Amino acid sequence: MANLIPWRRKKSDAVESVREGINFFPDWFFEDSLFPLSGQSFTSQWHPRIDLTENDREVVVEADCPGMDKKDIQVSLSGRHLTLSGEKTQEKKETKKGRYLMERSYGAFNRSIELPANVEPSRVKATYKNGVLKVTLPKTKEHQGRTIKIEG
Repeated sequence: MANLIPWRRKKSDAVESVREGINFFPDWFFEDSLFPLSGQSFTSQWHPRIDLTENDREVVVEADCPGMDKKDIQVSLSGRHLTLSGEKTQEKKETKKGRYLMERSYGAFNRSIELPANVEPSRVKATYKNGVLKVTLPKTKEHQGRTIKIEG
């Protein structure tokens, strides 16, 4: 209940609340769906949404690339930077009717991600299925977790 009363809130909670609002603002303001009826995206480029997960042995990046062919997507690795790039083309359909709504994004994208650990470049695998690109990056031995035996 004390958190509902502003003057009793701890200073650190108030600062954290403001920080969260500031961090959320750019994502909200530049979201493509901000102007859904304008017929054009607010931003000039699109990029696939990603999930990055990590366990003891590998880093996995999954990217949403619906409506694309795997030949239109490139994956490259340089040190700890994974780059996804490609181009999603729009089918041209000539119609006499006007367009009322256009929410799908088209065009080139280039997305670079800094990985949380060093990986083995020769063992990286990429698969593309049902519009999802999955890149599996095995960690180097030095970055893999290990159990330490307690002596004594």
